[in-house]
Amino acid sequence: MRRARVSVGVVSVRSASGLRRAIASVRPRLVILDSIAFGAAAGAVDTIGTRVIALVHMRLAGRAARAVVSRADRTVAVSASLTPELRALGARRVTVIAPGRDAIPRLAGRPAGSSALRAICVANWSRVKGIDTLLAALRHVPDVRVTFAGDRTGRYARRLEPRARALGTRVRLVGSVGAARLAGVYRDADVAIIASRSEGYATASAEAIAQGLPVIASDIPGVRATLGSAALFVPPSDVRALARALERMRDPRVRRQLAAAASRRAAVLPRWRDTERAFVSLVEAELQHSRGGGDHMPPRGVKSPKRKRQYEKIKKSEMSRGRSTKTAKRIAAATTNKTRRKKGETKGSRKRS
Repeated sequence: MRRARVSVGVVSVRSASGLRRAIASVRPRLVILDSIAFGAAAGAVDTIGTRVIALVHMRLAGRAARAVVSRADRTVAVSASLTPELRALGARRVTVIAPGRDAIPRLAGRPAGSSALRAICVANWSRVKGIDTLLAALRHVPDVRVTFAGDRTGRYARRLEPRARALGTRVRLVGSVGAARLAGVYRDADVAIIASRSEGYATASAEAIAQGLPVIASDIPGVRATLGSAALFVPPSDVRALARALERMRDPRVRRQLAAAASRRAAVLPRWRDTERAFVSLVEAELQHSRGGGDHMPPRGVKSPKRKRQYEKIKKSEMSRGRSTKTAKRIAAATTNKTRRKKGETKGSRKRS
């Protein structure tokens, strides 16, 4: 956003009081809340007196998520697969902006084939990424070697590392690596594996098909939304199904067919420059909207009894649906002011003849 000359401040908050202090100090015209921070922000979100964008890149549930997305003026989701649950949580305006596919450069000169299938799995070692399923499947398919790239901290990773080491040279652990080294790992692979149990948007799968690799992937909404039909899909957590898919991938003809499908699918996914333009455009629109004011307070200068009745009716309706008083007022104000602007009733506006 700085390239677009939008002034941005990044604040890390651990509590509702921390968010209140940050907003009081900076006094922003627009607040963007990342879904990682929803737990901390939930207790203060109704007190934010400016426009709010909720940025969602994972599956959500619970009171904190509901508090934030129902308060947000705009919710940005990384995948259309997230939209139904966001609507269920009370999100009113959901815009899908997918991440780019081209963060990792594509290198030429793929090595000659070998007798063993060379696979890559790019994922942090957490249960949701299904690393345990993949390690278990490798025990059933001896001629497969996997390079794991991703963070391996935490109890889950510590529990799985002995299983990985027991597979000897068939498993290579490179940890968290930068784009340049990861490009080399992709170049040396025959196939990419996405064993996740849940995904908001499967960034690693988008990067894999952008590299022209065939993919074995869990059949879950977040991955389907990214890959379409350009993968060999298996049920999540199904060790034997994953092992069978690995066995099928040893056939060069299957790999060539899926690689061609991957390249076609990658061509329709956005590049990072497209993602950046879309997000900056949305932010600029919200900033423009904030200049008009009035969406977070009762409508100013309302003299029409008809508009006052409209405002009170909407507020009452929203509160009956379980909204907090502040959120109900904000929604009522936004709707009423939209009517005022449309009918030329705001200060400085003119009715069209």
